[in-house]
Amino acid sequence: MSTLLSFLKNSGIFVLGSMLTKLVGFLLLPLYTSWIAPNDLGYYDVSLAYLAIACEALFLNIWVVVLRFMYDFEDENQKPRAFQAGMILFGVSTSVYLLAAICIAAIFDPPYFWLIVSYGLLQNISMVFKFTARGYGRNIDFAVSGVIATLVMAGLNVVAIGMLGLGIGALYASMIVGFIIEIAYLEIRVGILRRIRRSTAEHISRSYVMTMAKYALPIGLNALCYWFIQSYNRVVISQELSLHDNGIFSVAARFGGVVVLATVAMTYAWQEIAFNKDLQNGAFFGRAASMYFVGLVVLVSMMLPFLNAGFDVFVGAAYADAFLIIPSAILLGVASGYSNFVINMFYGLKDSKTVLWTLLASSIVNVAAIHFFIGWWGLQGANLAACLAFLVNVALLQLILRKRIQLRLSIPFIAAGIAVGTITGVVYFHGDRWFNLIYGSVLSMLVAAGVLVFVLRRRNQHSAG
Repeated sequence: MSTLLSFLKNSGIFVLGSMLTKLVGFLLLPLYTSWIAPNDLGYYDVSLAYLAIACEALFLNIWVVVLRFMYDFEDENQKPRAFQAGMILFGVSTSVYLLAAICIAAIFDPPYFWLIVSYGLLQNISMVFKFTARGYGRNIDFAVSGVIATLVMAGLNVVAIGMLGLGIGALYASMIVGFIIEIAYLEIRVGILRRIRRSTAEHISRSYVMTMAKYALPIGLNALCYWFIQSYNRVVISQELSLHDNGIFSVAARFGGVVVLATVAMTYAWQEIAFNKDLQNGAFFGRAASMYFVGLVVLVSMMLPFLNAGFDVFVGAAYADAFLIIPSAILLGVASGYSNFVINMFYGLKDSKTVLWTLLASSIVNVAAIHFFIGWWGLQGANLAACLAFLVNVALLQLILRKRIQLRLSIPFIAAGIAVGTITGVVYFHGDRWFNLIYGSVLSMLVAAGVLVFVLRRRNQHSAG
């Protein structure tokens, strides 16, 4: 199977495991916005932002490192070595995490604190299990675990919030149950812990653990910088505006999050290529980068008209102000997704240091800009500041790739994609619901036909070859 068709196949699997499952959370927006006040949803959102920085600082995205090091072994019986070494680092991080939680609880005692702590810990364990399953090539189980967990989470939310009126505590609790189900399913199906006992791997050496730690540190710092590009904005909104405004912002961000989830799915599939492909092939990766960017723009161009038409169905009246923020939230999703795409080229090269300093520069741009942007444009400014930061990040990384592997983008192709996105934005703001529906339907049919023709031609060329 060609690299492109493999990418499309893996994207489909990861869409099932990521986008499709999280889409259920998006479909629950009518429930959230009807039964939860903006202030409460704003608190929930900012609490997860604080949780994210704690986890990224302490756990260093160790699951990504485990996956990368598993690819170093062709013998499946040796793959548990990467998991075992990763668990040593994970154990140290967990100890510090829990100690910090005890100190915070003693001093501040925030609402729902131990639910938040449990949410973070189980989410991290779930991520380790999911990425380890991918390392064993069990992509279907990776996807199914997310589907089952999300359906259970959705059912719990409907009962707890819609029927019992339990509020945001149910949001934390349902996610915790979902993470436990993911972990249990993957252990039953993949045997991640059982494989350690069956492994013929030698005792994990201290030097191997330290090698993994050295590789993990820049990736973890990258994630920390990434937090200052996106999640920091939520903290600023809650402090300089209000929790109510952050609740409005969080609803718009959920629309943009659908795009982010699609990019996560494609990024997972892209890792399968980037970690195994000769990255000196600048021509191939230039074409891939161009297609990825245009694909994202076309994807959001198909989505945006339908979001316009269905906004009142998905969002309660208390959150009506989110309508104007959705396009910039989706634009941020595109910027974030493309940035992650380029970053994974460097991860494939095991060059996380370059990514670190470019993300550091971008995070500084966002931190410096957001206070001004929010003052000028309100909630729109939070998204625009983050978009500017990602633009800086992408520009720096592609300049480096241009020198290192002669990466060249297809400017006419990219310009055509931007033109489609611009037209869609105009339709969103100036067209009524019916016009948006017609525009979105026509565009979707044209894109579907184009993709079908392209895939069939590639398959025929492959068969002929």
